[in-house]
Amino acid sequence: MRVLLVSDAYYPYPSGVTEYVYNVAKYLKGIGHEVEILTLHYDGEEYEDNVYRVGYCKFFSLNGTNVTLPWGANISGEVKEFLEHKKYDVIHLNGPFFPNLSHFALQYANAPIVASFLSVTSRFTHIFSPFYKMLFSKINKKIDIKIGISSVAIDFIKPFFPGDYRFIPVGIDRKRFNPKAGFYKPMKKGEGSIKILFMGRLDKRKGLDILLKALSKLNNKIDYHLFVGGSSANRKYYEEMADRLNVKATFLGFIPAEDMGKVYSSADIYCSPAKGGETYGIVLVEAMSSGVPVIASDIPGYATVVKNGYNGVLAEANVESFASAIERLANNKEERIRLKMNGLKHAEKIDWNNVILEIEKAYKDAIKIHGGKLC
Repeated sequence: MRVLLVSDAYYPYPSGVTEYVYNVAKYLKGIGHEVEILTLHYDGEEYEDNVYRVGYCKFFSLNGTNVTLPWGANISGEVKEFLEHKKYDVIHLNGPFFPNLSHFALQYANAPIVASFLSVTSRFTHIFSPFYKMLFSKINKKIDIKIGISSVAIDFIKPFFPGDYRFIPVGIDRKRFNPKAGFYKPMKKGEGSIKILFMGRLDKRKGLDILLKALSKLNNKIDYHLFVGGSSANRKYYEEMADRLNVKATFLGFIPAEDMGKVYSSADIYCSPAKGGETYGIVLVEAMSSGVPVIASDIPGYATVVKNGYNGVLAEANVESFASAIERLANNKEERIRLKMNGLKHAEKIDWNNVILEIEKAYKDAIKIHGGKLC
């Protein structure tokens, strides 16, 4: 099949959607399909074969994080012109919500359509869903197969895009994320201590402030060192907070893709104290696949990945709960090993090599629904 993936988010922008698109493309190619990607221009982008860019990406704050927004004099026209000169067996959109690229691709596409929904925003936006459905109902009916990566993602988007959904989780690249990925040299600084890892954009809703305050309560109770992977405009704020709270921390900054697996496998405990707005938690699965026990906020998106006490620990998104969970795991090597082994089992079930076959089947079914023939 000749497949087009459409997404506002893509490299060099770090996000779960970026990783999703990259891996879908990678694994589709691995089973013999021809894949192209349509995305936005970003500062610092690098040329990549079969990746096409239009417009430009602007960022704005929503739900405590950065959200991508297409920017340009004629984004709609550029997408239309691109599709007029291309022919695909199936087009895979990511969150075709106005005014992103996937929405315009849906508007102008003349091919079978599969749409994945990965993200949520504030529930407040649901008050606009009746208007949105009315305004774009004709366009949105062009979607042949809708995919939700979790029950949280599906429940959120259904008021805007009603109908049946297939649950297909985000996969994990177990060659990239595994306990033998190697050691990340900058993390040698914490040698002899319990290495605690936080990974992701330093947006407010990710809850790094909760983790820093929790660790400050453990300064005289456990020997730890915090490593923070990722960056944002808030980095200096959190660095100053760590200094003020006397938290032993190293801010690693942006982590290149080739080093991500090493960073995870070098840690002893992974913490994600997100305050909300998560549909799944790919970072949790990356940690599990790397053999690292997980402590995560007890929020709906994370609870779809972590079974409390089995493959991870769910803690309330507050300082006291995280401090208690970290102290318990730091002092209980046997529990860390048990959580590690069960996390590895969970990651094995959602290996990308298995997940991509479910996505491929969605493509084939979309072609049948559309009245086409399989290539």
